[in-house]
Amino acid sequence: MTHSGANEPHRGWLEDANGRVWGRLENFKFDFINFEQPSDDEKAAYRQSGTIESAVQQQTLLSPFDARILYSGDVLTIGDYLKGLGGKAADASIQFASDAARVELLFHAHGWSGGAAIDVNGIRFDVVDLFNQEIAIVRRISIDNPTGLPLAIRITPAERNPASQGGQLLVEGIVEYSNEMVAPAYTRPESSNRGGAFRPRFYEILDSLDKQAVVLDLGGGKRKLRDQRYINLDYSSLEEPQIYGDGCALPFKNASIDFVYTAAVLEHVRDPLRMGKEIHRVLKPGGYVLANSAFMQPVHSEGQHFFNLTPYGIDLVFEDFPDRKVWWETAFAYTMKWFLQLSQVRNVSPEDIAEFHRIADLIDADITDERGMYFASGVWLEARKPLA
Repeated sequence: MTHSGANEPHRGWLEDANGRVWGRLENFKFDFINFEQPSDDEKAAYRQSGTIESAVQQQTLLSPFDARILYSGDVLTIGDYLKGLGGKAADASIQFASDAARVELLFHAHGWSGGAAIDVNGIRFDVVDLFNQEIAIVRRISIDNPTGLPLAIRITPAERNPASQGGQLLVEGIVEYSNEMVAPAYTRPESSNRGGAFRPRFYEILDSLDKQAVVLDLGGGKRKLRDQRYINLDYSSLEEPQIYGDGCALPFKNASIDFVYTAAVLEHVRDPLRMGKEIHRVLKPGGYVLANSAFMQPVHSEGQHFFNLTPYGIDLVFEDFPDRKVWWETAFAYTMKWFLQLSQVRNVSPEDIAEFHRIADLIDADITDERGMYFASGVWLEARKPLA
C-alpha cells in the first residue's frame, strides 16, 4: 500500500503486484467500492518520491447546536445531533458568519428532506436538493474563501423534491478550515449510536473475546464504538464507518475476523446467500456471527430493500455453520402500527386509528412466542464456526 507518511497512512491506495488498484484510503478511511483510481501523475509522483503529500488544512467542527449558528422560523431538533428547519415557515432561515479559508456545510439528507437555498453575502451561491431516498447521508457543500473575507451565509428552504415526504432542512454541523496546514492524525472516535441499538448478546460475545480480537459490524451505519477491536463496514457514504465495502465481497482475508455482527442488513443486499458465505469465509475457527433480518416488515430504505427472510430463510443463509440457533422478535403491534403509518390513509378518524392501536396492543399481549414465528417483525441467528 502506498501512503502519505512514515508512521500512519492517511491517504493512498491498495495495489497488487500487477499494479491493479483494489481500494483507496482517504482521511484514514478505506473505500473498496466507490473509489477513484489514482491518476498516472499521482502514481508517478509516489514512485519518484516514495511518499504523497500528507498535510491537510486545519479544521474545526461546529455542532449544529453551536451558538454561532442562528436559526429562525419553524426550528426543528432531532435527538442531540440534528437541528434545522421543518420547512413550513416562509421566514425560516439558518445564518452563520465566518472568515475561514473554507466553510463546509454538512446537511442531513434523507427521505423527508426538502431543498436548501444558500446565499453568501447576499448573492445566491447554490440551491441543493437534500432528498435522499435510500438512507440518511451527509451532503457536503463547500464554500472556498482563501483570502479570509467575512462571509455572511444564509440558508433558507427551497423547493422540495416531489418524492420527498417532507421539507426538512437539517444541519449535522459546519466545518471551518484555516489556511494552516497540519499533519493528519487519527484518533478513534467516541462511542455513539444514531442507528439501531446493539443487542445485549452483542456485548456478551464482545466481552468474551481477547484484546487482540477483530470485531466486524457489517453494515454498521451510524454506529461508532470506542473499542480498538471494533470495525464498522458499510456500503453507504456515512461518516461513521472506517471501511466502505460490499457485504457480498468482504475485503478481508480468510479466517481473519473473530466476531461478525450484522443487523437489519440482509434484507438490503442483492444476494443474502452470498453474504452468508462471505461471513463464513472471513470468520476464524471458533468465531461468532450474530445476524438479524427483517421478516414481516414493510418496505424501508426505498430502492435498497430486496429480500425479507423467514426463520427458515435466515437459517438457509448460514447453512455452512453446523452449530446455529434461530429466534425471532414478534413485535406484532409495532409492525401493525408501522403498516398503518405508511398507508397514509386520509379517511379514517383519529379515534378509529387509536382504536386500531389499542386492539393491536391487546392482540400482541396474547401472542405466544411459538406462534410469533409465523409473522414476526424480524428474525435473528447466532452461530459459531467450528474450531476444526
